[in-house]
Order: sequence, then C-alpha cells, then structure tokens
Amino acid sequence: MKRSVTVLLLAVTACGGGDPIRELIGEVEMAAESRDASAVAEHLADTFRGSSGMTRSEVVSLLKRFMLAYETVALEVFDVEIERAGDRAQVRCWVEFSGQARRIAGLMPPAAVYRFEATLAQANGRWQLTEADWKAGRTN
Repeated sequence: MKRSVTVLLLAVTACGGGDPIRELIGEVEMAAESRDASAVAEHLADTFRGSSGMTRSEVVSLLKRFMLAYETVALEVFDVEIERAGDRAQVRCWVEFSGQARRIAGLMPPAAVYRFEATLAQANGRWQLTEADWKAGRTN
C-alpha cells in the first residue's frame, strides 16, 4: 500500500509538458526519475491527503525511503485525462512504474501498473497536488 502511494505521486507528475498542469507533471516526473524526493515534495500542497489518509509529511518521508531503495526509477504515463474547473483540476491516467532496486532493498518489485485520480489546485498562481486516489491494476 505504501509503495502504491509513492508510485502514485511519481505518476501524477509524469504526464508531460505544455500547459501549467502538464509542466508541473513534467517537473515532478523529472524529479522522480532523478530520485529527488524533496523536489517531488515541492509540488504537494501543505494540506495534501492520500486515499489512505496519509498527510503530506508522511508522504514526504515515504518518498525519501522509496527513492533510497531504488537505483533507477522510470515512469510511463498513458491515457491521461485532465479536466479543469477554475482553479482546480482532476487528472486521471494509467502509469507504469519500473525500477532497479538496490541490493539492500530486499524484495522491491521491479515493475507495477496503477490507475489513479488526483486533484490539483491553484493557489497564488501555482498548481499543487492536493488529493490522490489510486489502485493497482491492469489496462486490459
């Protein structure tokens, strides 16, 4: 479950550039693939809540542990849908995670696919991730 949270946060940001929301997603994708948990965390609102009720500080701690467990991280995001309503946006997509775990990490899985929905909000001219819901799954 905790791994799912991390993958979700990495994934929500991997949808690519263009408009401000896609730019945010691209920035977080680059940070995730660079295994820079602090840079990913900069895009989480102070009030962020995950579907399991995790707070922002819990997610940041989890991201740091996760990034240390992998030598490499790669994301492939597909079937991206973005719906805007004023200063809020809903993002839905599938994300495929793959990575090379460090030997000390034990039995970390090398790949997974997740479906997620996330809410972004704009405050002071800046978009941030405020909520996320996810589930492991397959596209077929």
